[in-house]
Amino acid sequence: MVSGRRRFKGFVMGAAAAALSAPVWAAVWVQGEAPAAPGPAAPAVVVAAADPFSALVGKSRAGDAKGARDVQRYAVASDGRMFLVEGKVGEARLKYLCADGDRRLDCSLDPEAYAEEVFVATGSRGPRGDIIYKGESGELLLRIMSYGGATVFWPGKTNGEAASRSYGDDAALDLAPASSVDARRRADLASEKLRELIGEPVVFDIGASAPVMAARADLAPAAGTVAGEPPAEDATVLADAIMRAAAGLTEVAKDETGARVLRERIGRVAFTPGTPPRLSLDGKTLKVVYDPSADAAGRSSSRAVRQFLENSL
Repeated sequence: MVSGRRRFKGFVMGAAAAALSAPVWAAVWVQGEAPAAPGPAAPAVVVAAADPFSALVGKSRAGDAKGARDVQRYAVASDGRMFLVEGKVGEARLKYLCADGDRRLDCSLDPEAYAEEVFVATGSRGPRGDIIYKGESGELLLRIMSYGGATVFWPGKTNGEAASRSYGDDAALDLAPASSVDARRRADLASEKLRELIGEPVVFDIGASAPVMAARADLAPAAGTVAGEPPAEDATVLADAIMRAAAGLTEVAKDETGARVLRERIGRVAFTPGTPPRLSLDGKTLKVVYDPSADAAGRSSSRAVRQFLENSL
């Protein structure tokens, strides 16, 4: 007696041999009808399942293939706030995205555009395989666990918040392009903001004509630009340096004592191109040196500005 397993094996092998020896043609069986005659092979049609998760994965893989600078998007579990991470172990960058109603200075000072800070960070491996991101001063910014979850320390918050991986078609975390007109607008807005906070004017001085890099054709024409005029000068790093200085000063001014000290000790913020980027005090002037060619590494962070003022005033 032949065992069931052997009979099944023989059936499979026989069926396979028959399939290889028979002509290759497709047949459609309809109940009560004979199979159709052989004809030309129809092209294969693959119908993808309507699975939104698989679509997100596909989009993520397509994005990963675009270039070496991999940018990952995460969402805070409690309310959906988004942040971006570029780089893993070693040099990294983080950006905490603005949303409607976000009251951070990055999101509210300039009505023309958001100006989220790009945090230059260092990523290192933790003892359990986690990746830990720290800022320039060693402050903890983000921890990504080995299983994929994350704990983020949102700017202005002291407690860590749970976050998870999301997907988006995000560009590399370079500073957003800005023209000399953008820089001057932000300088005026920052001056007004500090006057409101401390009760005395603080002039943001970028000079009669900001010394910046060569003109860039990809910069959008500034409002009021006459047709035929050369493109606006590239003041990308300067415009960001203004935002970071304004944010650092604002953090100090939130405290009553800090506001009083700023009112007495700071009347002007002067921006000068140079290298390396640095901060100094000259009388009642806060001097901000920025490097127009170094992108986010070419200006002092808002935290660096705040710590400098707290330690110097």
